[in-house]
Amino acid sequence: MEKTKVYNIIVLDRSGSMASILHPTISGFNEVLNGIRSAKKEHAETLDQSISLVLFDSSAIQPIYIDKDPDMVPELTDRTYIPGACTPLYDAIGLTINYAKTHIPENQKHSVILTIITDGLENSSSEFSGHQIKKMIEACKEEGWAVSYMGTDHDVYGVSMQLSIDNVHVFEKSSIGMMDTMAYHNRVTENFYSDLEAFERKNPTATMSERRNWQKKRATTYYDKEKPRTK
Repeated sequence: MEKTKVYNIIVLDRSGSMASILHPTISGFNEVLNGIRSAKKEHAETLDQSISLVLFDSSAIQPIYIDKDPDMVPELTDRTYIPGACTPLYDAIGLTINYAKTHIPENQKHSVILTIITDGLENSSSEFSGHQIKKMIEACKEEGWAVSYMGTDHDVYGVSMQLSIDNVHVFEKSSIGMMDTMAYHNRVTENFYSDLEAFERKNPTATMSERRNWQKKRATTYYDKEKPRTK
């Protein structure tokens, strides 16, 4: 069976206000990385995992790595994650989407999970507007991307609605809040991997259109515990 490439893309706020949860953020991200590493082994016959990490603040929107084997990338440390400056949220999302799309070959069997983690409102973008980001996210959703917004210390639901993001998680800005959030992310992501694997095994000859339609439906329930998962 041809494997499905899974692009795990994380856009992580590195603005100054994240300093109060510096170490929980580092530890939490590393738990997510280890979850992807475990999934690589668990679903080795059907899914090929990759990870991308983009850190952002107004001093730089920095792709730490793009489309890499999760076993080959380093864990986050307080040397690579140093909060400072403002929050160019729109630019970070827009540039990350553009980076990602250049790494997805045409006609490849793939699935994209885009996760945005931030503690503050947009305040310093110069390349993208909120309207542009909304359109980009809507286009990604039409392609079957699972897009989620994990936030604290601001109107998380308001921002997610503005950007047309369906999967939303609000967390407490504390050590426990961040760690619980990353654990939650690992659980829902593993559920997604399992459902994707089940679909691929059941439908090995599915067309690109059929696969995209399944992923569009499944992506709408990515963070929704109440809706049944689509098999």
